Amino acid sequence: ASDLSVVLKYSSGLQDKARGQDGVKLRAQPSGGARFPLEVYVLSLKKENGVTPGIYHYNVRKHGLDTLRVRNFSNEDIAHLFTYPWANNCSMALIITAVFHRGAMKYGERAYRYAMLEAGHVGQGVYLTGASCGVGVTGMGGTRDEALHNLLDIDGTQESLVYALMLSK
Repeated sequence: ASDLSVVLKYSSGLQDKARGQDGVKLRAQPSGGARFPLEVYVLSLKKENGVTPGIYHYNVRKHGLDTLRVRNFSNEDIAHLFTYPWANNCSMALIITAVFHRGAMKYGERAYRYAMLEAGHVGQGVYLTGASCGVGVTGMGGTRDEALHNLLDIDGTQESLVYALMLSK
């Protein structure tokens, strides 16, 4: 669990540095207009990874995981979510979604592009911190979006999957 904590903190978490008179803590990733449209969900797929199998939401402010649902994932469940058979060998998946209205309030249609750039920055942070912790990271393009949207209870329009990363130790 400590490796996951490091990966989350240094890819999308609050940092120790602060800015301005209010002392607002900086985030690990840049975000257009500081709108931070991204949400990170953790799917703990295997028992041996130190996190009870289930679905979690990364709570940035508390730097912790909010439990959405405790559940086991069979190989069939994983195949229902991801198209590549090797996903069964991974211990976790990080599912990054975007809540588009956060950026659209300020940037209109351009907010979509900014959300994609931000997802790339978060992904880069996952790769770099994963490498420093000895965690294998693979970006996953082969997702079954509708199944993941249903699993996370998001609508796929107001909040939608934008990036998935598979983790293995």
